[in-house]
Amino acid sequence: MNKLDASRKIGINDKLAYPGMALAFLAAAAEAEGQIVYTDLDPDVVISFSSYDVDLDNDGTGELEITRTEFGSMHYVGITDLAPGASILGVYYYNDMFPNVLAPGDPIAANNPQWEAGPQGWLFSFYSYGQWNNQSGFLGVRFQSGADTLYAWVELEMTYNTAIVKGYAYESQPGTAINAGDTGLLTALPAGHKAANGLSLFPNPAVDRIHVAGLTGTVDLRVLALDGRVVHAQQATLADTQEQALLEVGAWPAGTYVVEARSGGRIQRSTFVKH
Repeated sequence: MNKLDASRKIGINDKLAYPGMALAFLAAAAEAEGQIVYTDLDPDVVISFSSYDVDLDNDGTGELEITRTEFGSMHYVGITDLAPGASILGVYYYNDMFPNVLAPGDPIAANNPQWEAGPQGWLFSFYSYGQWNNQSGFLGVRFQSGADTLYAWVELEMTYNTAIVKGYAYESQPGTAINAGDTGLLTALPAGHKAANGLSLFPNPAVDRIHVAGLTGTVDLRVLALDGRVVHAQQATLADTQEQALLEVGAWPAGTYVVEARSGGRIQRSTFVKH
């Protein structure tokens, strides 16, 4: 399969924007917690009367193909091709495979009994076939990279007229599980950027306080120095993404810090500069 040139990989160009100590810290933390590589599709890929090859490990060869098509008044969205060795979490019904809709934090692991590698996976169709009709969630994927078996997720949003691919991630450690929606440490962006997964810090740089926005529900916040030390921790309960948590940073030494937000099994991280 040929990959469409529509993704922005959080990779070497982003890493070069970090000071050396930050890279060392992120690399060490990633090794301790696994090594998740996240690709944010910016803009999102909208599939309509077309197909999109999802290249999970960005090696130029897609692992699965998602297609939306119509026949008169009838529409279909499905997984129309899988690379050799790839499989999807789903269920079989009358010889058709129906991929599962995973929630944030759902495990994608070897011991799940619902791995299927059928020739066609219905996401949804005009007669409500499939589990993805007007749904947003994550697709669980297992694929081969050389001799290695890797686990991944794809974030999807389905409406009547469109199928939207928002991003994807895989655990680069062979045989290691990944939770749906987990973007890992490699998605922390250089100071002054909004995280692609919703976490936003402002003002940035900061002098006295940092506002944390873009989150909802009960959130456990930690602030880490670049040597890995936890310098602050607090819990916030936010009614919606417009409500903000406040970090008082005035007494902290100047430097770059990593904010980590954990909620509902999902981890988000971003950085800020303290002046």
